[in-house]
Amino acid sequence: MAQASVDILLGSVLAAMDNFGSLPLFPLFDWAHFTLMVIDLRNDAGSGANALSKNHPLVCWFCAMLSCFAGAIFVNFLLGQPLLYFFNNHVRVGLATVVWYLVFYCPGDLYYKTMTTLPAKVGLVPLKEVIRARKVAKGVVQAADMYPEGYLIMIIIGTIQGTGSMLMRNVERLLRGVFDKAGNELMKPSFALKAYALNSCLMVLQREGLLGIPFSHLLLYITIAMATIKISMLLFHLPDPFSYVEATIRPLLFGKPISAAAEEEKKEKAKAE
Repeated sequence: MAQASVDILLGSVLAAMDNFGSLPLFPLFDWAHFTLMVIDLRNDAGSGANALSKNHPLVCWFCAMLSCFAGAIFVNFLLGQPLLYFFNNHVRVGLATVVWYLVFYCPGDLYYKTMTTLPAKVGLVPLKEVIRARKVAKGVVQAADMYPEGYLIMIIIGTIQGTGSMLMRNVERLLRGVFDKAGNELMKPSFALKAYALNSCLMVLQREGLLGIPFSHLLLYITIAMATIKISMLLFHLPDPFSYVEATIRPLLFGKPISAAAEEEKKEKAKAE
């Protein structure tokens, strides 16, 4: 009897894992994604967020849409597909617009203050990682359809599909009238960019039959791992897990990094001579 109960429970768990890849993303997961993206936009604007929202609401809205749909825009650009295709889904654009309005214009700033509390972030992060993993998978599939043997292209497109908002940040800043070359995501890649580049590799390997697990299971494992790491970093202020590996391997392969201060000192000496 006990064994039968265990078998039923195990069967239910496996069925749930099999169905994870087809879990509907709208509206809950999309809402979490849009909320975090628009909050990131407001935080990036800093002290200029109030002036941006009050003086340039159209630019503010457009920057929010670029942030919410950045991955699709970048991928469509690279694959030669319509850039504004995301506007075709008016329901998702409508939800993103509602979230944008609440983040910037909610009376008493209640929505922003609530969604930036620690409990809210802990709840939103796992929801966002679900949609991010699915975006990466979609990017790998898109690239594979056009370039069946372009494994590097699959990895690049999958990574961009999942982390496009970070790459879009400088474009948004230009629209807002500011630019920060030090904030270039490619020059200073974040944990998410590095992690989802690795996850894209895993998805490509699974697609080629080199990982002996179903795709929906891989998606679930990636989502759980990413959500756990991101929440741990949020709660305990942990550094980028990749930093330890980079600190060991990078000097061996590429030499010791030159700090900005050392570079400036070198330039000053060259001018003096």
